[in-house]
Amino acid sequence: MKTKLMVWLGVLMLVGSLFTTTGEAKSVNAKKSFVALGDSITYGYNLDNNNHPSNLAYPSIIAQNTDMRLRNLGVPGMSSGQLLNALRTDNAFRNAVKHADVVSLNIGTNDFLQGLLAGNGDPDVLQTYIDPMLQNLGDIVNEIRSLTDAKIIAYNIFNPFQLGDDGLHYYVDYLLSPINTSIQDVISNTGNNVVFADAFNAFEEKQDRYILPEDNHPTPLGHEILAKIGLEALGLQ
Repeated sequence: MKTKLMVWLGVLMLVGSLFTTTGEAKSVNAKKSFVALGDSITYGYNLDNNNHPSNLAYPSIIAQNTDMRLRNLGVPGMSSGQLLNALRTDNAFRNAVKHADVVSLNIGTNDFLQGLLAGNGDPDVLQTYIDPMLQNLGDIVNEIRSLTDAKIIAYNIFNPFQLGDDGLHYYVDYLLSPINTSIQDVISNTGNNVVFADAFNAFEEKQDRYILPEDNHPTPLGHEILAKIGLEALGLQ
């Protein structure tokens, strides 16, 4: 399984360095502002031409269903530490969040995958990546709170591996279950007005429909599910 893990992670890790931060507005007349923070999942990577955040990605679907103005600040390859730094130093991020009525937060998948790759599946090595990620998540929510009292939709980490990959899917399930519990605990301890979207359970056993083949990014249907659980968390579906 270690060889399989190295192949998958070497090819499929959600890391990219050729993208610049960009945003989109779905409705200039919307009364509320929705800011989406995250990595290539938020961006909608591999859904279309990848030159801009995809209109098929879950933030666009949420915005369309709520008539909110969207600013998609998803960046392919972004880690939790990079997002924290952007919220502290990048005026584009800070100003967008400052004027947000709703913020979605979907970050940590790259930290997790980088830890898996670094240790070739060794949970002790993985934990050296997860501990800083959890600290960053708490700091990210606190930084958002320093800018706005907007409602935050916090997503946990789904399993990006297909069933039948020599047990890799189930091993990642085993690793992610306690990590996702810790993610919810850390964010809950930062204060109120945070709702959770459980991507892990929404995707479980449905990776063949929700994850692109030979990839670890969501399909259009997967993004519809991410939007659905986000809307449910907001009490709008």
